[in-house]
Amino acid sequence: MKREAAPGGKWTQTRILIALAVVTAAIGLAALKIDGVFIVAGLVAAAIGSVLISYPFATVPIYFALIYLRPGDMYPQLEKLRLVLLVVALMAGAFVLRTLVYRTWKLQKNVQLIFIAGLLAAIGLSIIDAFYRTAALEKFSDVSRYLVMVFLVVHIVDSLKKYKVMMWSILISLTILALWNFVLWASGQKVIDNGGSGGMAGGFLGDGNDFALALNVMLPIPVFQFMATRHRWTRVACAVVIVSFVLSIIATYSRGGLLGMIAVFAFAFWFYLLRSRNWALGIAMIVVLATVGTGSIILFAPDNFKERMAGMHDYEKDESALGRLDAWGAGMRMFADRPVLGVGAGCFPDAYGRKYKPMDAVAANWREAHSLYVQTFAELGSLGAFFLFGLCAVVSVHLRRIHQYGLPDAQTQKEVHYYADAVTTGLIGFLVSGAFLSVAYYPHLYIMSAETMILMRIAEEESRKSPDLVPDAR
Repeated sequence: MKREAAPGGKWTQTRILIALAVVTAAIGLAALKIDGVFIVAGLVAAAIGSVLISYPFATVPIYFALIYLRPGDMYPQLEKLRLVLLVVALMAGAFVLRTLVYRTWKLQKNVQLIFIAGLLAAIGLSIIDAFYRTAALEKFSDVSRYLVMVFLVVHIVDSLKKYKVMMWSILISLTILALWNFVLWASGQKVIDNGGSGGMAGGFLGDGNDFALALNVMLPIPVFQFMATRHRWTRVACAVVIVSFVLSIIATYSRGGLLGMIAVFAFAFWFYLLRSRNWALGIAMIVVLATVGTGSIILFAPDNFKERMAGMHDYEKDESALGRLDAWGAGMRMFADRPVLGVGAGCFPDAYGRKYKPMDAVAANWREAHSLYVQTFAELGSLGAFFLFGLCAVVSVHLRRIHQYGLPDAQTQKEVHYYADAVTTGLIGFLVSGAFLSVAYYPHLYIMSAETMILMRIAEEESRKSPDLVPDAR
């Protein structure tokens, strides 16, 4: 029996042939005026772009690898390609197709997005009377990109498997940097004035304090995954990440980083005790770990490391600590003068140097706030502080709410709840280390917000499989 052709089949084939002929002719004409290498590169880029739009989740690990490894800082020629912008554009293209055209994605709504948008509005308002409008505009651009990133990632990452891949793209990127940083420092190839290793890659990782903060924020993920997973090799990978992070944090000689790391392990251990209820074993482990840690520092740490750490309690003789006190005092005066909108996002150094530097200040004329809290209130006033610290509070509340969901699969529930504890611990590390760093516009808080919204979505969708497990109050 003769098979009938599908309706419109011949016309579809004709259109494909016409399209191929047009593309071939266009390439031929372009080859007369354009170097063939650029044509090939354009075709390859178009092919990769179409694949990434078809499989949008592939853009997520690429995006995070790019913003952490920062290849444009190491290879300036790559900076011209604007790779991060291209990846975000592909994310946005996939989002538009799946929400407006195919209608396979539902628009995600979360109060955290409102707080990030509110913070962005506060930054925008601070531009009006900023000490240095160019700096304020740059911060507005930075937070705009983070808002777009959070919005897109929350829609693309819709399963626990994808969440794990996303997190491991960040962990692997940071592990590469951490190991490289420690090896260079240990071999004497990378030692800064204070004896530490300094930062890596540049941008929000370029300073030793900033690099230690980034490691502290992500350190709880492998710690809690080590406790949650059943797979031996996953535990081995987690152990490698934990050791590399700890070694690199110590190598930076960052006092805020060291305090943040202690806070991370303390709260991770506290969550472990809450789950296990084995208080006697917990106290024994605290004594052992404290003894081993203190003994290792005394026996193996370089003298300049011990001297720098000693500056935490002998601050009267430490120029860096005294400079921070100068900055914090100036920040309080900035907030007193401009309590609503502040001196402008990113404008603390200019305001300090032009108006608020103390007469008896130590050294620098243009000093950073050296504190998340001082920076936020001084630069953005009470309005910006409300949205930034309100975001921290909402993230914390949502992370606790995740524990109200009972999931049908016991292992999935264990992992989701452990990941929620990990993000909570990372937020604590951010707030502790942030007390000594100007990090209001760094991506860490916004990435943790995205992680929280994804985990909430996973918990809600999984719990619907067993209606009896859905909490009454959301």
